[in-house]
Amino acid sequence: PTMRTRTLRLALPLLTGLMAAASPLLASAQAWPSAKPITLVVPFTAGGSVDFSARLVATRLGEPEHAAQLTEVALARARTIGAVKPLVTALASVADHCIQLCDLERGRALCEECSRLATTIGLGSFVGTSQYLLGIVCVLQGQWDAALAHAEAAMRSYTAVGQPAHTSKVLALRAQVFAAQARFDDALQDLQLAHLHCERVGDHRRCTRLRQARADVLRQRGD
Repeated sequence: PTMRTRTLRLALPLLTGLMAAASPLLASAQAWPSAKPITLVVPFTAGGSVDFSARLVATRLGEPEHAAQLTEVALARARTIGAVKPLVTALASVADHCIQLCDLERGRALCEECSRLATTIGLGSFVGTSQYLLGIVCVLQGQWDAALAHAEAAMRSYTAVGQPAHTSKVLALRAQVFAAQARFDDALQDLQLAHLHCERVGDHRRCTRLRQARADVLRQRGD
């Protein structure tokens, strides 16, 4: 046998023993993510490439709480540094996670701060994002007129900066408000427009969700 074969023969029993010894540890570790929070500390400026990559990692962990902890770190660093654009980015991210975790009042406050700062420095896309998130907060709180006003503001902001791809989510939000107000024809029209936007950009997953939303509206209308 060659040297490589002899090495493998010696290594296999050792590897088998290590796997056997580790199996109880692996079994007990399976419950760890749900029993203990994960905190990712990013020692770089918020809004940079490292920060963006870390956000992707946190999102892939699959639980909003984990990504929320990461964005809190980014927000704290952005406030310390004092740079407005990274702060606006962090505010939008933390607000989004607060809303996902049903901390609506904090989410609202962060969205309002984000909108003010983004307006000050002319970041129209973040004005649109903050207004869209405020619309979601209002929907969750049953404030339909306010939700509609925020959706309209988001639509204007996205249109002004030439980001029609974002309008589909605003149309879907507005359709939800129209359906709650029993304005079913308006809701169906917005859902159709949103579906056309998503088809144009090839967002098949969102298209599926919009078709489901349309079916829900039709059921509410009694069709």
